[in-house]
Amino acid sequence: MTKRLHLLGLVALASFIASMAPRTASAIPADQGKQLQTELPGVSSDHDAFGDDDGAIDINDIIDINFKAPAKTENCVEELILAAAKRNVAARYGDRTFSVGKCAAGVYYSLAAADVGIPENSALGNAIDYINSLPPYGFVDSGLRDPNTAPAGSIIVFSGPLSSQYLSGPNRGHYNQRGAGTWLGHVTIKGDDGRYYTDGRTTDPAVGWKGGRNAIRVRNVMRILVPGDALIKKYANFCGERA
Repeated sequence: MTKRLHLLGLVALASFIASMAPRTASAIPADQGKQLQTELPGVSSDHDAFGDDDGAIDINDIIDINFKAPAKTENCVEELILAAAKRNVAARYGDRTFSVGKCAAGVYYSLAAADVGIPENSALGNAIDYINSLPPYGFVDSGLRDPNTAPAGSIIVFSGPLSSQYLSGPNRGHYNQRGAGTWLGHVTIKGDDGRYYTDGRTTDPAVGWKGGRNAIRVRNVMRILVPGDALIKKYANFCGERA
């Protein structure tokens, strides 16, 4: 009887020691690891489209995570534009998380409210027209073509598949109301919070973009416009005055 009790005690002790041992990586189910990956901020869950549906985080996923990091304004003009955009989108559009095709109007209202030289009732045109209508007000092409690296408060203009026909040629200025973005593209203001301010407060900069990548290439960056030196100098001290 004593020997049997001793044997049972050894078995119990062995079970206790095994339960205290650390779990190895192989003990975590593969699907649980993939779920953790897709929950990382900025990592797209539809990796099939990019051919990397293996549960591992690749370099594109690292770029996605950085894309969600807050951007910064670089001057007072951009600060004024961003502050006005946040107020405008909240008041006029209720901070909805999508655009309904009124992007040119949404950005115009934000720029006019920023009071940086764009008067009310100015004719900035449709989204793609901003590449030509903003420079007379002191904005310049930054040379950047990646929304991920655009400074907060910059204006990002995207083309659509038929924007070249709208901008030049025999059909210049003409477009179909149905699917107008195919001709007119999209325009938005870069936020400092991982969002874009247009006629809504969107996570992605334009349709067809996913997690910081131009997934299906129906909206390509034409310009990332920023204040030029003269405009920056003119409003350099306005941020403190309006605070």
